[in-house]
Amino acid sequence: MTFSVTKSYVSTVAGLAWDAGLIQDLNDKVADCVWDGTFDSEHNSKITWEHLLTQSSDWSGCLFGMYDWADRPPKEGTIDEWKNRTLFEPGTHFKYNDVRVNLLAYSLLQVWRKPLPIVLKDKVMDNIGASSTWRWYGYDNSFVNITYVPVGHGYMYLVAIIDLYSRFIVGWSLSNTMTASWCKECLETAILVHGKPEILNTDQGVNLHVHCLQSL
Repeated sequence: MTFSVTKSYVSTVAGLAWDAGLIQDLNDKVADCVWDGTFDSEHNSKITWEHLLTQSSDWSGCLFGMYDWADRPPKEGTIDEWKNRTLFEPGTHFKYNDVRVNLLAYSLLQVWRKPLPIVLKDKVMDNIGASSTWRWYGYDNSFVNITYVPVGHGYMYLVAIIDLYSRFIVGWSLSNTMTASWCKECLETAILVHGKPEILNTDQGVNLHVHCLQSL
């Protein structure tokens, strides 16, 4: 098993995106491809692909529950000072930060619209004749969300189990009623196919907090 290859892996996927024309220019703003608010602030809106790839973006925010300032904070100062520090203009200051490495991976997901391990398999591993037994292991985190979607003249409830790192949907189900048994069945199917995650985060709804789910 090989560890700490994320930067090489993600930069390779970025190069593949450029080669495929999904990224036209490294000086393009990432906000043009990621529309969920991640790059909406005045500072973050200036960030380009080159800034993310060179760890010089000084992106500020929270990703996957982790704030940028909480990773490798300076030895001096307080939490409030870390939170409210003066940001460097993108491209002018290098600082390694795991949150921003994950940010690059997350941004590339928006470009490829598919899990990055699948991109690596299709574009690299299969082409070099790698065995079919290799695996990419991301973070063993998942989260569950319940929402509703319009169907015909009404709505149906949707439950989805999503891998937090790759954003890959490992299980989903539709129902016209929101019950604990429905959520439990969807989760059991996802575990049967993909295995049991180390952590399961829910939206705190009662249907996901009942005893039958907590015991899984």
